[in-house]
Amino acid sequence: MYRMIPGYRIPYRISTAGTVEKQVDGVWIPLGQHVYSGRAVVNLLLPNKGSVRVTVAGLMADAYLGGRKPGYKIIHRSEDCTDNSLRNLELIPLNTPCRWMNRHRRAVRKVDREGNILAFYKSIQAAADANGISASNVWRKCKGQVVDPFWPSGYTFTYDEEKRGPKAQAAPVIKKNAWRRPVRKMDRDHNVVARYPSIKEAAKANYASSTSISRRCKGRVADPYWPDGYAYCFDDQQGRGKK
Repeated sequence: MYRMIPGYRIPYRISTAGTVEKQVDGVWIPLGQHVYSGRAVVNLLLPNKGSVRVTVAGLMADAYLGGRKPGYKIIHRSEDCTDNSLRNLELIPLNTPCRWMNRHRRAVRKVDREGNILAFYKSIQAAADANGISASNVWRKCKGQVVDPFWPSGYTFTYDEEKRGPKAQAAPVIKKNAWRRPVRKMDRDHNVVARYPSIKEAAKANYASSTSISRRCKGRVADPYWPDGYAYCFDDQQGRGKK
């Protein structure tokens, strides 16, 4: 189901699923949405010239919830403020206490390639500001909408499943050591040659890259003993080596 969006240079319409489309040469084309201040927005062409950034939630309220009214606010029933489907939206008085307030501040955590949690942030925007990147970039990584989530910085972002909410900003940055898995080095006879507290330490001691050690530990190489004649595995696994 679609309803028209009046007042703009070209015809626009919006569906109950929160999809905004424009009409070009008689064909309806979906508009791309991006995140601004934690909310999904689209750019619409003004009647004379220029464009304006509009929240999708606001367009949904105008089309399906009787319009935006003074003294009222739009809230999202779920934790995802980028979900602007009709079933996820509600228009309530400003002074109404509700558990959905600040839902756009869904907590985010910063993670490196080895799965170490580097930091917590209270929202996508807070993570973007702290790392000097756009909120849209953080949002796409959290949603898994990028080919390589670790490019180009070497770390990515995910939603914090522990639901820390707004208080997450005050959480201390957690040291990498808390998530380091010990590694052991073995020869071709399965004798344990050395042990290291982490992949990084094993790489440093053997003049190898952390990626190379990690791939060997996870069994993602054709010959785990190439090129130095040693294999590596996580020390918390059932071992084959001799102590």
